[in-house]
Amino acid sequence: MTRDDQDRSPNAPDCVDSGPIKTVRLRFTTAEENIGNGPLLLYGHRDSTNQVTMSVHQAFQVGDHGPIPDSYATAQRGVDEAIYYDLVHEHWHLLNFAHMELRKPDGATIVNDRKNGFCLGDRYTTADANSLPHDARQDRSTEGKLAMYLSSNPYCKFRDSSATDVKEGISVGRGDNYSYNIALQWLDITHVPSGTYTVVNTVNSNHSLLESDYSNNSSAIAISLQWPGGAHDPPAAVTVPPVVSLLNSCPGRAQCPAD
Repeated sequence: MTRDDQDRSPNAPDCVDSGPIKTVRLRFTTAEENIGNGPLLLYGHRDSTNQVTMSVHQAFQVGDHGPIPDSYATAQRGVDEAIYYDLVHEHWHLLNFAHMELRKPDGATIVNDRKNGFCLGDRYTTADANSLPHDARQDRSTEGKLAMYLSSNPYCKFRDSSATDVKEGISVGRGDNYSYNIALQWLDITHVPSGTYTVVNTVNSNHSLLESDYSNNSSAIAISLQWPGGAHDPPAAVTVPPVVSLLNSCPGRAQCPAD
């Protein structure tokens, strides 16, 4: 829980477990992995610093181990999204890449996230990377060179608000994770009654990025939320946090039964 209703830095501010409390936040870590046939590679560009956002092109590798476009101009596909400079995280974010929500058992959404942008990079190697036919090798191949860049990517032009170009993405067999203590990596449960809920993280929900398979773009967990004293409704003045318990985990699925 926090005394604030705004994150002031990239890390969790003034988290407390006793009152008086203004906002109760459910914090959690999310991750997105590329298990497809080629790298997810995006180039952002703006003609001048007078433009607030960058337009986006998606690039595709040509054939197995073939060439990969190396610029916004040569990337093959325009994307109906934008990249903007996030003043809290201090780097360039792709808008609407992923969204988090809290759902009731009937699937109705009751809480939406406030985090609308992400900086994409190779942050870790997936558990099944060696079994993926197009896994990015750390060698001098085209995809290997790209993987080396994305793993050492300076966090999407970190603290460079005057940039006019940015390159970001995720290699095959790599993932990008966002820790629970990052700014806006939470859902506001201040007014959520006790009960069983599903937390859902969905990537590319509007299919603005081209993929070979959209069926596994959501992952979910089932949780139990219980306010102190067995109360159904949250108290008017929160002084003690609710108890949140993990009931089930459902990678690759938007539905997650409690048992």
